[in-house]
Amino acid sequence: MLEVEIEKNLSSTGFSLQLSLHLGNEFLTILGPSGAGKSLTLRLLAGILAPDQGKIVLNHRILYDSKNNINIPPQLRRIGLVLQNYALFPHMSVEENIAYGISKWERKKRKARVQELLQKMRLSGLEKRNPAQLSGGQQQRVALARALAPQPDLLLLDEPFSALDNLIKEQLVVELAELSREWKIPIIMVTHDLAEAFTLSAKIAIMEGGKLCQIGSREEIIRRPCCRTVASFTGCRNIFQGEIVKKEETFIQVRSEKFLLNALPVPLPIGARVAFAIRPEDIIIIPNNEEKDENYRKKEVNTKPLENIFLAKLLEVRPGVSTNTLLVSLIETKNHDNYDLEIIIPRNFLDIYDLKVGKNLWISIPAKNIWVWPE
Repeated sequence: MLEVEIEKNLSSTGFSLQLSLHLGNEFLTILGPSGAGKSLTLRLLAGILAPDQGKIVLNHRILYDSKNNINIPPQLRRIGLVLQNYALFPHMSVEENIAYGISKWERKKRKARVQELLQKMRLSGLEKRNPAQLSGGQQQRVALARALAPQPDLLLLDEPFSALDNLIKEQLVVELAELSREWKIPIIMVTHDLAEAFTLSAKIAIMEGGKLCQIGSREEIIRRPCCRTVASFTGCRNIFQGEIVKKEETFIQVRSEKFLLNALPVPLPIGARVAFAIRPEDIIIIPNNEEKDENYRKKEVNTKPLENIFLAKLLEVRPGVSTNTLLVSLIETKNHDNYDLEIIIPRNFLDIYDLKVGKNLWISIPAKNIWVWPE
C-alpha cells in the first residue's frame, strides 16, 4: 500500500506540484502532457528529490515525513525505478547490470535471482553482452530486470517505451502487462501514450499543472471525464459549451451554439453553464439514410428523446489505418464551411453505408454517450 500527500515548488520555474495518492497492489498509469509533473512525481517518490512538505508511506514504512524530519535515502526505500533512457552501466554485462542492486546478497542466492530474471525477461543467452551489443527492446528488459532484482515494494516506470519503435513497443507492452500480474506490488508508470496506458493499467490518472485532475478505471476516465482537460487528453474532440435549459426525470436538455441535446440527468440547476463531451466513436450512423426525411426526425424526437437524431452533411473523410474520421456539419446550423462534429467509424463502413463527401446522413448521439460537467 502506497500513501502519498506531498507538495513541491520549483522556484526556478514557478512550477508547483500537489499530489494526493493512495494505491494498493495495482498498476497505475499517470497520463499527461509534457511539463505536467509526471516525471517529477516519480523522482519525489524514489527519493531522488525531496518534497517541500508532506508524507510518503509505503507498506506502513514512513519514507518521508516533513513534520518529523524523516527522509529515507533512495537506496533504502525498496523502490525500483526504470528511467526513460534505461541508465544501464555501459562497462557491465547484462548479468552484472541485473545484479548491481543485490551485490550484498549471498552469492548463490544472487546468482539464482539473476538467472530467474534472465529467463522471465527473455534475456537468456545474452548475459555476457554489454548494453551496446543489445537492441533497444533488450536494453529495456535489462533495465526492468535490474529494477526488479532486489524485490522492491514499489516499481516506478518513467516513459519506458518512448525510445522504441512501434512494433517492439507493442510487443513489450503486452509482455509487461502479463508479467505485472505476477508481481503483486504497486506499479506506477508515467507516459503520454493513451494506448500504452489502456493496455497496461486497470487504473489511470490524468495529470496537468502538477495536479491529478482525475483518477479512476479505464472506463471512468474515457466515459465519465470530470473536466475538459481529461476529455481532451483522452481523445474526445467533440467538446462544447452550453446551458441547461430543461430538466425532466429521465434527461436534461442542453443548448449550445450548435444544437439542442438531451443528456442524462446531472445535479445542476436550469440555467447552469456547462461543458459537454461526445466521443467521436460514440456517434451512430443510422442506416438507410435515403429513406428518411424531416418527418422521421420529428417522430424520433418525440418517441425517443434520448437518441438525439440529427441530419448532417459529410464534409471530409480523413483515412486512418483501421478507422476513418468523418467531419460533418449539422444541417440545422446552416453553416457548412466548417465541421461541427468528428465521427470515427471502421474503414469498411464507408462502403457499407455508401458514405460520400457532400452527401447527407442521419446520425444519432445517444444521451448515455454525452458527459456533462459544470463549466
